[in-house]
Amino acid sequence: FRPLGSTAPVAIGAGEYCYIDESNEILCRLEHKQVEKTKVQKETRSCFFIIQGNAETSIEVLEQSKKRLTGLLCEHCGGTVEKEWIYSY
Repeated sequence: FRPLGSTAPVAIGAGEYCYIDESNEILCRLEHKQVEKTKVQKETRSCFFIIQGNAETSIEVLEQSKKRLTGLLCEHCGGTVEKEWIYSY
């Protein structure tokens, strides 16, 4: 795993989860440590965001977070929302 802004790789511990792409490249470690390949830039035209809670996080908090994020993106970046969902178990 090579964190955003770093030239040195970082070892991932056993049992630690990451998001990977189809080529098995790590895109995100612990849902908040990004890599160069997935950073958002002026040229970015498509993004995928994960808002993650835990057993103590209510659906209402997740909904509020989702609405705030999409509202800010639309307001400041001129973006549009194509798909959104809340998955809970």
